[in-house]
Amino acid sequence: MSLVHGLFNLLGFLFMLFAAFFAGRHKMKVHHLFLVLSFLFIITAFTIFLFYTGGVVDFHCITGIIVVIILIFIALSGFLFRLRRLKRKIHKVFGIAGLIFLFLQLIYGFVKSLLL
Repeated sequence: MSLVHGLFNLLGFLFMLFAAFFAGRHKMKVHHLFLVLSFLFIITAFTIFLFYTGGVVDFHCITGIIVVIILIFIALSGFLFRLRRLKRKIHKVFGIAGLIFLFLQLIYGFVKSLLL
């Protein structure tokens, strides 16, 4: 079951990388498509994690919740960017930080699964 959780998180991360790539190319429809797919995968992985563990049981669970909250915050910053309340550079920094946090969470989960 945790393998499915990890695969969904990995797919979410890869789709988020594609979304960042297409944002740099100014192809917003494709960017938004990949972001929606990424969030679907990540929320599915999050739901599987809650169902599988029955709640927050260790540090990996806590950091996973924090990463999901950060990604939701970044999605909201995208809305602020579209409304011209946030500059492109700031939204870009938030997006890169979110990708780094998600990547670190993936690596942490992978190493944890190898050690257990």
